[in-house]
Amino acid sequence: MPDTGKSKSEQIFVDPNSQVFKDLNIPLLLNSFIKIFKERITIITTSTFVADYLKGHTETLRKYFNKEEVQFIVKPPSDKEIFKEKDAKNKQGNEQNYTELDDNIGQLHGFINPDYVETPYLTGKSNEIAYAFAEKLLNKREGAIFYIYGETGTGKSHLLNILAYRALQQGQNVYLSNTNNFIDYAKESYFKNKKSFLNLQRKMDFTILDDFQYLNKNELKWIADPLFEIITQQINQGKTMVMTSDTPPNHAPPYFHERITNRLMSGYVCFISLPDKKMKRQYIEWFCKRNSLEISHDVSTYIMSVANNLRAVKGILGYCQVLNESGQMDIRKLVELTSKIYGDMSTAKKTTEKILHRQIYSLLMDHFGISQEDIKKVQDGDRKRKPTPVAIIDNITWYLLKDVVENESELKKSLNIKYNTEKYCFLKGKEAYDKIESKELKTEIAEIMSSSKKRQMSDNKQEGLWG
Repeated sequence: MPDTGKSKSEQIFVDPNSQVFKDLNIPLLLNSFIKIFKERITIITTSTFVADYLKGHTETLRKYFNKEEVQFIVKPPSDKEIFKEKDAKNKQGNEQNYTELDDNIGQLHGFINPDYVETPYLTGKSNEIAYAFAEKLLNKREGAIFYIYGETGTGKSHLLNILAYRALQQGQNVYLSNTNNFIDYAKESYFKNKKSFLNLQRKMDFTILDDFQYLNKNELKWIADPLFEIITQQINQGKTMVMTSDTPPNHAPPYFHERITNRLMSGYVCFISLPDKKMKRQYIEWFCKRNSLEISHDVSTYIMSVANNLRAVKGILGYCQVLNESGQMDIRKLVELTSKIYGDMSTAKKTTEKILHRQIYSLLMDHFGISQEDIKKVQDGDRKRKPTPVAIIDNITWYLLKDVVENESELKKSLNIKYNTEKYCFLKGKEAYDKIESKELKTEIAEIMSSSKKRQMSDNKQEGLWG
């Protein structure tokens, strides 16, 4: 018969030095309490998500403790339980050690993705600055905003989860949510009990919002007030706000007004670009070692050339696993299967061109003070003629990229350049570009174009193998 819970139990707090953690190496077991009864163990966590994750390791835990049953409870331990355990430790002469462990327990409101915790966060030229900022905020508590933006698949969410996990280990309280869930939470709580809504955030050392760009919808104008109050409160109290987005903070929706946009711009704003081949190679090596997978140099080169980001790298490696297990691992077979999903070399080149276009255009928008809303009105046909600043940006982009991209017609279409005005727009673009006095802007544009050219040359070398 399973233990009823009335028998005496031993309680363990899992920290990095715990023997159970060293033996099992289950990351999210950290900061949990384990009660050991005669015929069962009970694991107490502060998050439903962590409990659900640990349930996947039930058999491992059962065998390790040699118990018939493993139970999970989601709640922070009561003060009575904590002090009782502390007293027991004191009697054993370990007061200082236990006090440090107790102080290291942080409260999590939200969910941490265990895949992000177990996967190493690889750094390179594309993200090393963002990672350095994260380290700074972990090591020095200060009222700050950390705003990370970049293309989809650049590792923004991965960095947030690592940041949240490490903050918890330091004993800091963390609110972690994607923006859609935050919208539901704010709508439900702010207008019903604003004091309670703000009090919860006041307890958080880190308030982390993923996919901030989802707030850019007209039907969400009401979100500006609760967001402004949270930002102001947290920063004034020395807490940290962290956001990720696909767009820079100055592209925030117009209903944010300057009161929010200025605060976002005054923080640590950091751009993360897509991973280079060195980072992709590192991930491939890690994945293959972890999963005992062997792939040829040709397969590795193909993955690095076609995969736009590490998510795509992981996806193609998953195909490699399946083909390898079924004895069908062949480069041609892999290309046949994955090109339908991740694209072939021509798709990779088109993606490179689109990224180049967006990066150049975004820099010019910032320089000329054009908002995303202005661009959207032109694209939606709300204006018969382009505003002059928008026309200048379009012309400069056409001048810079006309002879660089292969898909000239697609570029022309996106810039809304008529077939009989190409030459005129090219000359006006050159004229406007030559008038730009900012050397920093021109240097940044040159670096982006140089990086894109190297990538295209590499893609061209590989196209003959798998195209």
